[in-house]
Amino acid sequence: MKIVCDRDSRFRDAFHMELHRLMGVQVASTTPYHPQGDGHMEHTNHTVERMPRDYVDANQMDWDLWCTPVEHAINDSRSAVTGFTPFELCWAAPRGERGDVVKKGTAHETARQFVQQLQTVRDILRVAQQQQVAQYDAHHRARRYALGDMVWVDATHLTQPGDRGLHKKPLKKRLGPMEVLEAFHTDQQMELAPGDRGAPAAYRLKIPQRWKVHDVFTVDKLTPVESGQDKFVDRSAKIPPPPVDVSGRKEMAMECIDRSRTRRRSGRTWTEDMVKWVGMPRSENEWKTHEDLRFDGVGRKYNPNRALQAGVREGRSQET
Repeated sequence: MKIVCDRDSRFRDAFHMELHRLMGVQVASTTPYHPQGDGHMEHTNHTVERMPRDYVDANQMDWDLWCTPVEHAINDSRSAVTGFTPFELCWAAPRGERGDVVKKGTAHETARQFVQQLQTVRDILRVAQQQQVAQYDAHHRARRYALGDMVWVDATHLTQPGDRGLHKKPLKKRLGPMEVLEAFHTDQQMELAPGDRGAPAAYRLKIPQRWKVHDVFTVDKLTPVESGQDKFVDRSAKIPPPPVDVSGRKEMAMECIDRSRTRRRSGRTWTEDMVKWVGMPRSENEWKTHEDLRFDGVGRKYNPNRALQAGVREGRSQET
């Protein structure tokens, strides 16, 4: 048995991984932001979210009352591919005839028909998948990357710490360049001979340490770095100054404060400022409390409204 999930923590924590091992269940995790890995489930989730919109009240307080009708409508709908409803595939009969399944014949005959029906559906789905693969391959060119190649990463679903609260339109559409470290094939490709597997489906990249995302990306999220392409994209990039070693601690100077916010949690209230560091791009901006910042002792008081402040941050290395 195999469970396909989009790296959900409920399936990837230590408890469930051990439980799946003891039960003999294989967990197949898709790469981040790649709904094609479990497209059927993503399509079903989209249908579940869309159906109640025509029935819930304006205040949306009765949305839970429509969960059961939506579930029943989906399970009682005939698939255009298989020709069966989920009720028929689970109970070998429509919803209203579950109690009369065995009455139409012997138990062995009913079980044989049910197994034959499931095998027919599997064959139909296999043919449909092959047709979809052939249609996709006819309009897409397989792209290969060698280890050590430099690529751009699609930034549509990637949010850096300094991007929060900013408008999306002026942000970069691609991030990088990043080095390719490892290539991966799909399970179906791994069953073939090495010469027949084709182009890898995903690659592991050397991402910055500040990124809190999985380092494996599908090939459709990557773009090769062409010769001279980085001259325009990186024209405003600056080499950050090295951190200053003060009493064994690495510190960097603060350039300015972009904006402030008030946080409340567990009855406690505090203020945080978005700090820009000297020589660092705005993607490196961080939210810091007043206690996190230490001033240089020249007599200037801490004032979030000032455009330029003198300060340092502690514990940050030069690596990005």
